[in-house]
Amino acid sequence: MISVVLPLWNKEAYIARTLQSVLKQTFQEFELIVVDDGSTDNSPEIVSGFTDKRIRLIRQANGGVSSARNRGISEALYPYIAFIDGDDEWLPEHLETLAHLIQAYPECGVYSTCYLLQIGTHEPTRPNIAYQYIPFRDEGIIDNYYEVATGINAPMNMSTFAAKKSALQEIGGFPANIRSGEDIITLARLNIRNNIAYSTRCTSIIHLIYTGKNARPLTKNEPLDGMFDRLLTEASHRKGVRRFVSFWHKQQMVRAIYQRMHRLAWAHARQALRIYPKQYKVFTAALLAFYSSHSQHDLYSMQQKFNRIFRLKP
Repeated sequence: MISVVLPLWNKEAYIARTLQSVLKQTFQEFELIVVDDGSTDNSPEIVSGFTDKRIRLIRQANGGVSSARNRGISEALYPYIAFIDGDDEWLPEHLETLAHLIQAYPECGVYSTCYLLQIGTHEPTRPNIAYQYIPFRDEGIIDNYYEVATGINAPMNMSTFAAKKSALQEIGGFPANIRSGEDIITLARLNIRNNIAYSTRCTSIIHLIYTGKNARPLTKNEPLDGMFDRLLTEASHRKGVRRFVSFWHKQQMVRAIYQRMHRLAWAHARQALRIYPKQYKVFTAALLAFYSSHSQHDLYSMQQKFNRIFRLKP
């Protein structure tokens, strides 16, 4: 049995599609916990319109996505918890694939599949993941997650994985009062003590809906920066952790460039190079970010094209 946790906030345009994709799973032994985090649209009413008894709708005052996910974890009845966001969808075999991984690799604490990316109205495509670092072709154990996750697209995200409830509780769940990146650090913290069983089979569709991601508020001494830096000590036994933390600071540099916070951008660039001097993409990322912020060209597409032209590894 698997508990599915879905945090919900103002997703009335997408939530019915998401719920239908969960209910159409070939693996049917699950409960679905929808935690409405103070929606101001009709999202909770749409959920209430579904009559499947496995769906539990929990309402709470707005506390952020981490609060909603943590509430779902605390309410979960089963030892394994899968997550899905309110604007993504699963292909029918997603939970079946996760259940297979759980049975085949019981020693792991995290289980995930690959995914498809859909940008706008384009056809879903397989993401540009650092497959050269995955030590198998179809499925197996990723014991070098930090290496694989250092790139434009991570091998897993919030709509692709399941974890032991005990593993999530051991790290205290998702960090509260974090505006963005709470999913990245949670997966990174899970990997400190848990290996990841992974299937390269794509069983979910992640819809990229651009809402000004790079313009999210950014301040000096972000709490999340310290959490990433602590990985250098807490996960020092894991391969690739220095490059992974350096990559985070590179991404923070990009956000700072977008917000014309050039002094902060320079500080993150220095930190990225101090942690991992071979992080040469700090320079190319800075140039692309400057150009994108002034030309209004989409940075994600520019990075993908740049990597294809020069065949760069993450």
